[in-house]
Amino acid sequence: LEDRDDADITDLTERFTDYVTEQWVEGDRLVWNHFENQGPRTANYLEGWHRKLKRIVQHAHPNIYTTIQTFKDLQNANEINRIQRAVGGSIRPKAKKYLTIDHRLSTLKDRYQRGLVDVMDYADSASQLIHLG
Repeated sequence: LEDRDDADITDLTERFTDYVTEQWVEGDRLVWNHFENQGPRTANYLEGWHRKLKRIVQHAHPNIYTTIQTFKDLQNANEINRIQRAVGGSIRPKAKKYLTIDHRLSTLKDRYQRGLVDVMDYADSASQLIHLG
């Protein structure tokens, strides 16, 4: 990134390289690094919601009526879930597939912390596990 001064770069490219450097190289790792997380492995819960929305709608460009009905259905489902939890209802358990991935990641993390695998093996194995999901 430091050699970019010698290159003929557009303003947008320079702004992008500045963003990458500030956010991902020099920025706060706690914002994006989830090594210590026990819960969701996404930096943005909105990503999960968006994925769910795409799965429900099943169209890249739904019409306005479908969009409104989908939002109403999601709102109703969220209200029902909120009420059920407020009165002590149970939360739906994770699917077995994700419990297995979580367990394998936890085991791999433990092996890395004890020095039984190096950082490259850890990263390679973790990336393979995450892609199973």
